[in-house]
Amino acid sequence: MRNSSVTLLNPGPDTQWMYDRVFELVTRFNNQLWRFELAGAEPMQFAAYGVEQHYDWHVDLWASKPKNARKLSVSVQLDAAEDYEGGSFEVDQSGAPNAVGPRAKGAMILFPSYVLHRVQPVTRGIRHSLVTWVVGDIGFR
Repeated sequence: MRNSSVTLLNPGPDTQWMYDRVFELVTRFNNQLWRFELAGAEPMQFAAYGVEQHYDWHVDLWASKPKNARKLSVSVQLDAAEDYEGGSFEVDQSGAPNAVGPRAKGAMILFPSYVLHRVQPVTRGIRHSLVTWVVGDIGFR
């Protein structure tokens, strides 16, 4: 299902600024679009996809604890578009996959965690991203 390398970036003195910035943006867009009740974020993942690596269709829902239901998924592009080929981020909400998000360095893709999505195989270079999930009580309210 997933073929990439992943490293956890736990909150701490060297990473807290990333959590603060992402949560600030997520809060702003959540208030405008979904209005989910949010309570924090899971540890961030630094992901690297080399040639032929990918992540097949999946959703990010996970709810093993009442206060830890994934509500919003975040993916931040860490490379310039010309640094790799392939590796498109796609969503499928209607039976027709669509590539989403600019491939500009620093661009953020934010979507409800129940949306079906994937990363297409990389064909040249390495695709890097920063991923996290914003959580809240179980149920999308």
